[in-house]
Amino acid sequence: MIAKIFPKMKDQVKFIRLQKQIKTEMPTKTTYTSHETSSSCPVGAISTHYVARTGWPTNYQLPNFPMSIQKRLDEESGDFFSSTGRSKWRSKIIQALFDQMCAYTWYPTSDQYNKVCLSLVTKYQFLRDKTGRGYESWHEMLKNKFKKERLPLVEVNEIKEVRCRFSKVRNHKFSSRVQQIPSAETEENQDMNRKRPLSEGSESGEDDYSIGVHLEKMKTECLKKTPNIKLLVDYMARTRNERTDFIKHNPTKDTLTRYPALKVPLVLAFEVQSILDTDIERNILKNLGLVAQKVINECHRRQVGVDICTELDKAKQAYVDLAHRGLSMAAAALLLPFLFKESPRFLYVINEVPNTPNPVLYIIGSPLGADSILEIMMEGEKVCEVDDVTIALVVLMAVHFIFNIEYAPKIRNTLTFIEKYLMCHNDTTKMPPAVIKMANFLFK
Repeated sequence: MIAKIFPKMKDQVKFIRLQKQIKTEMPTKTTYTSHETSSSCPVGAISTHYVARTGWPTNYQLPNFPMSIQKRLDEESGDFFSSTGRSKWRSKIIQALFDQMCAYTWYPTSDQYNKVCLSLVTKYQFLRDKTGRGYESWHEMLKNKFKKERLPLVEVNEIKEVRCRFSKVRNHKFSSRVQQIPSAETEENQDMNRKRPLSEGSESGEDDYSIGVHLEKMKTECLKKTPNIKLLVDYMARTRNERTDFIKHNPTKDTLTRYPALKVPLVLAFEVQSILDTDIERNILKNLGLVAQKVINECHRRQVGVDICTELDKAKQAYVDLAHRGLSMAAAALLLPFLFKESPRFLYVINEVPNTPNPVLYIIGSPLGADSILEIMMEGEKVCEVDDVTIALVVLMAVHFIFNIEYAPKIRNTLTFIEKYLMCHNDTTKMPPAVIKMANFLFK
């Protein structure tokens, strides 16, 4: 019964949690029949989401896909492929695999990811990648799906324990690094104590020849269907000084051609993390989640950003409750300019070509729609494509820092608020009073 009402495993998890809360408040004796267990996951998997799980099966079998997906799989439909590499039908397969796997664990091992993806491309050969082992793209999509879905599930015991354990490790590493920071006078010792792969202090040994080699390797790696992010981050670090000077004297088009790794969103995030020594993606997602609902409520009260609020209401009707938090964060990111009485056109444009040279989010389709195309544009050039609005906000800020671009006057307060209070980048620059007042209001 539960599986029929909530086909997705994550929705079943939330239903069980709410059911347990009701039982705690009003204890009653309830008997469940086998008809009420999910048909898409092992018996007892749902009820043990917070205590114990059924072990990973020895002989893994793919789940039974919904009729709409199975029909296209049998027909070897071209709907699973697109010129942009994004397809809603590929996403639906990932959703089905995720619903099955999270019945066993919220943290699959690399071997489990490989077995699932290998089973998929073995049974449906037309889904196989043209390069590598044949399932790298599926592996990456599935891994990212788990990362994204774990973010709001702060009350799941397994996730809570892992986050607690790794936060302690992270804090220990951070405190150790702080204690080991040497004086600014000894650059050689500073290089030896760096945790990041090759930062500015170690770039002095690069010459024109070595820079050329790094750029050629960067271009070769970017041509791959699934480039190695660690290698690209390394090449970016080795060419940072030379790239900074190149950006000052050349247009965006030439810069993106010379440094193609700048078209990869994850590389942009790592580059800014290396420059600022802070995880801007983690900080933005965390802090935006804290103020999202308040931003939306204030816009409702002021009756501004009506179109975005309407899109949010439509999207909430199309998605289950568990997805509402992510939708609210995306809507809040789009509504921020309205709180500062600034023009959102300098942050994003919807279904029209941007007419500003500054970095801006170009949305093709509905702002909160699952099938929308989101691109970061600058000086009329496409920098990269992103998956959702919140990640677009991260990449927008990264582009401003990497290309050393001043905030446009008509969106300055909004971007300053994002930098200081969402990114947590604290420096000595004086903040506008409007930004301080809004921060006090949203975070109080």
